Amino acid sequence: MLTYAGAVLSLIGPSGPGGLSRVRVDSGFGIHPGLRHLVGLFIGTNLMLLAVITGLAALILDVPSPRAMLMGLSLACLGYLAARIALAESRFKFVSLTLAATIPNGDTP
Repeated sequence: MLTYAGAVLSLIGPSGPGGLSRVRVDSGFGIHPGLRHLVGLFIGTNLMLLAVITGLAALILDVPSPRAMLMGLSLACLGYLAARIALAESRFKFVSLTLAATIPNGDTP
């Protein structure tokens, strides 16, 4: 029961895509990388929250040149990720079916 409670509490904390990525990292890589991922989510979320609450984000985005630079960096990052996804080789292959469907008594339709 404690394991279940721990899993629920760790998934409630980072809501939205953070919780989904937490499940993916835990199931794919194990508990220790998952805990590092959770700490990173926690730190990143709280730093962004602090930047918004203190007005630092409004101060930075109020000046035109940093706003344009951040927009360019964001577009470059998203473009890079989109290119990586689009150009990645698929590990899934279509398999052609060569056998005819059979009825349980062995006859073909």
